[in-house]
Amino acid sequence: MSAMEESLWTTCQLCLVLSAKQYNAHATNTSPVPFKTLDLLIEGFRCIGLSDPTSSRKLHQGLYACRYDCVEEPLAALIEESESPILSFVTNVLERHAAKPKAKSTAVKLMVALCEGWLVRTDILKQRLMGCRSVGLVAGFLNTDQQTVPYQSIRDAPDLLKASVRYACGGILLNDTPNASPESLLEELQASLVQRMSFPWILPKTIPCKRLAVVGGRHISTMAKYTESANALNIKLVVLGPPGHWLENSCEVTHREAFLPIDMTIDEGLPQRVVDALSGYPAKLDGITTFTDWLLTSTARAAEMLGLTSAPVDSFHRSTDKHTTRIMDLPKDFQVFRITNMDDLEQHLPALSYPVVVKPCRGWNSDGVLKATSELELRDAIQYLAHIRNPHDIIVETYVSGPEVDANFALADGEILLFELVDDFPSAADIAPSSATSLDPSTNFLETSMLYPSALPLSEHDLIRTSLHAKLLALGFRTGVFHLEARVVNSSMQYTLIPEINLRPLPTSRLLSPTKPPSTFLLEINARAPGIPAIWSTLLTSGIDYSAIHLLSALPLSCSSTAERLKILCTPFPEELRNNIHCNLVFIPVTRGGIFGNDDVCDELGARRPDLVSKVALSYCCFKKGMRVPDPSEGTLAFAAYFCVLAKERNEAVRLGEEIRREVKIVIK
Repeated sequence: MSAMEESLWTTCQLCLVLSAKQYNAHATNTSPVPFKTLDLLIEGFRCIGLSDPTSSRKLHQGLYACRYDCVEEPLAALIEESESPILSFVTNVLERHAAKPKAKSTAVKLMVALCEGWLVRTDILKQRLMGCRSVGLVAGFLNTDQQTVPYQSIRDAPDLLKASVRYACGGILLNDTPNASPESLLEELQASLVQRMSFPWILPKTIPCKRLAVVGGRHISTMAKYTESANALNIKLVVLGPPGHWLENSCEVTHREAFLPIDMTIDEGLPQRVVDALSGYPAKLDGITTFTDWLLTSTARAAEMLGLTSAPVDSFHRSTDKHTTRIMDLPKDFQVFRITNMDDLEQHLPALSYPVVVKPCRGWNSDGVLKATSELELRDAIQYLAHIRNPHDIIVETYVSGPEVDANFALADGEILLFELVDDFPSAADIAPSSATSLDPSTNFLETSMLYPSALPLSEHDLIRTSLHAKLLALGFRTGVFHLEARVVNSSMQYTLIPEINLRPLPTSRLLSPTKPPSTFLLEINARAPGIPAIWSTLLTSGIDYSAIHLLSALPLSCSSTAERLKILCTPFPEELRNNIHCNLVFIPVTRGGIFGNDDVCDELGARRPDLVSKVALSYCCFKKGMRVPDPSEGTLAFAAYFCVLAKERNEAVRLGEEIRREVKIVIK
């Protein structure tokens, strides 16, 4: 041993025993399992704490493993490459093991493919294991241009452990769990892997690099998810946005290949400015897209001018106009009219029935959406909207009650690849007492909670799927991700407030007669993926990443690898697993304007109630201390934070969500 190696050994002073268990693979009757796993147990203790090591390589270079075959050798010899994802994973595992108490062992599972090919996305293992509480760290070991090495090629290797570490396509480090042995956790994870990874995530052909133009850079929390997916899919992003946008000067090259600053004013000239900026780009563009509602029509027009794939411009124009969408399929005795001047209002007042909803014809989120229960409230609401919005762009329509849902579609050439139904719990405006006024900032239509999956019966689930799919096709949409909002009229379910708000069956005495069957009332169509909180929630409950589907949908389906990947990535977890994962996406609204006084709402809750936050799979604080918070009365609604709560039972997810809502303390000065 050299002097340097001896020094490292003295510094790190770890004695490790790696116990390698035989490969596992459990076949299912319905789906092939395209992988095998190797379980590793790392045992040992630290004699002297790690004094440095400043270089991550120091940790494993000085360590020796007493392996299952009793051959002692440096762990570094298991890995040939000096820099690789495998090396980073092994180093991370050993660092965590070194920090454990003396008697604790560390459990690791390696994934080895059963066939040769390319991963459908390089981080597929990480994406599908999100929300697994026993998992502490997940790493994919392959880049987009690297093939898997099948188990058949290494099973007869003289040193199976070395070959497994070197050629694994991914690794999983398990968390320590009280009252559970590492062996039992490994068995539990194996069963979960079979459920989550039994689909064809290894492709027989290489994945070509594609390039997408993205119109409109978003907040870093949004862009981070899309760029993560783009990198994993071998898609380069060229982002167009206003000068000075954070992406223009970002040192994080993973966020985009290039940023092209342009005037982003929403006017007739925007599509041409997009075309002018992209026409001089030195590399070929394969598609163009946007994640932003108010840029959909302009982006489609630019795509048409550039000869790139897109739905018709008219489809986006009509879908973003709420009045046009409404008159596509008017329910019987439904009132709806567009305000172009105050005379229009006077003309409709005598025959108007209440309550009604007042909203901008082209609006985003729930901004400017008001409920009026009388003529006085209606006049106040219109005057308010005329002050903060275009006075000639207001729609008045009948308020429709009934359970609200989010219906998410992924289409390819008109075919439904994926349909997801989510319960959108009543907003403050839905349950506001009759004494509340339409201009009360607290009685708005902002989301409160969303429950995954929906509790509506299968018959209503199918009704929504069929009717909304037909509306998308009628608008001319054929391919893409679509986020629709709707209500079920004459549903067999209703929201009740006791013991806590939840969707429950109507009492038998109130069941509707056969003459009034359930029907779907479309609220709005968003021709893009759901928002980031919903993207995370779907990923946790179904294993589906809408950001990836959105990006792939913007590419021509004539490319076989794109069409194949799109279909594969629309494969949800099996129903048996999904029925045991309930997510309550809890939104904490901003109730008044001012200066945000919290450091981080989510961290503060975790410090005060670690027992409660242990049930939270993901959370995000939308403001930093000192930032200005918009006042709802000014027409802009916002969330202070959101929490994705996971539970095996729906009622438990609801209960935990309400407890979080009570415990979160928002400080606005």
